[in-house]
Amino acid sequence: MWQTIQGHDHVIDRFRLAAMRGRLSGTYLLVGPEGVGKRSMAVQLAKAILCLQQDSEQSLNACNACESCRLLDSGNHPDFHTITKRNDRQLVTIDLLVGDQNHRNREGLLVDMAYKPALSSRKIAMIDDADLFNIESANTLLKTLEEPPPGAIIFLIGTSQNRQLPTIRSRSQVIRFGRLADDLVADLLISKGIISDPTRAKELASASYGSISRAIQLADEELWQFRAHLFQCLVAPGIDRLRVARAAAKFVDGAGTETYVRRVRLQQIVHFAIDFYRGILRSQSGADPEGDSLLRQAIARSQTDATGPDDTLRRLDCCLEMLTYISRNVNLATLIEWWIDALARP
Repeated sequence: MWQTIQGHDHVIDRFRLAAMRGRLSGTYLLVGPEGVGKRSMAVQLAKAILCLQQDSEQSLNACNACESCRLLDSGNHPDFHTITKRNDRQLVTIDLLVGDQNHRNREGLLVDMAYKPALSSRKIAMIDDADLFNIESANTLLKTLEEPPPGAIIFLIGTSQNRQLPTIRSRSQVIRFGRLADDLVADLLISKGIISDPTRAKELASASYGSISRAIQLADEELWQFRAHLFQCLVAPGIDRLRVARAAAKFVDGAGTETYVRRVRLQQIVHFAIDFYRGILRSQSGADPEGDSLLRQAIARSQTDATGPDDTLRRLDCCLEMLTYISRNVNLATLIEWWIDALARP
């Protein structure tokens, strides 16, 4: 069963050792870059722990044949509960945990977890987007982490432990995931049938920073072309604020009519700029800028721009601040104008 999880053997070994010793924790915080396999790892762990085969929990090897395994594969296991933020929300809100105002403490993930297992010997929950709790939902979750139901295990999926409240972080076993190797990302793109050309797969892998989900996004030719256009604009000695802002706004609007998909598109654009300025900063410090040939060429050309590390850091901070604003209910056109203007300032 573990053949589907690649690049994280050390994490699997750590869980196996804990299971063999009977020391599985009640809460795990899985942190690392997007698209490297954290969610898949949590699902496979849940499958092995809930499997009805004798000693499956101790060995962490699911039988893939019992009723529990079949139900989990179909997404209908009564003892495995998952939540993620809704597309129309920017945060994981309290109603997902304990129900809305009309059903408070009568539905939601934490209510489901309080019941006894229906089929297996444990209850397991996976909370995606754990970086995006608001104070109310985080405090509600904390109550369960302080007094978890017997035998319950909760997997929190995030990108950084620093984005969690200290009280949640201190009650969790932190499991760190690293980026996937470029060769592995390229192989996965081909094996999943996303890309057939090995050269193209390697190119996307180099630009993905070890994230299979990001590599899949970059396989969109329209997104790939805009990335090249953005690099050209950022390389220019003086950014044409109006032209770049209009191009970015047009590209974001082209993603669709739903606000959610436009926000995702804008996040992708900002991440391209982060890659660019991070590469420049590495180059300014004498390190390898990393990335694919397109990004490396843009970074090399940018060295004619007489800016120092402090200017690059300011622009990186601006991009990170932009990501924070995108997650809030702020007008996207206004955000784009502010962002481009901030990048263009000398």
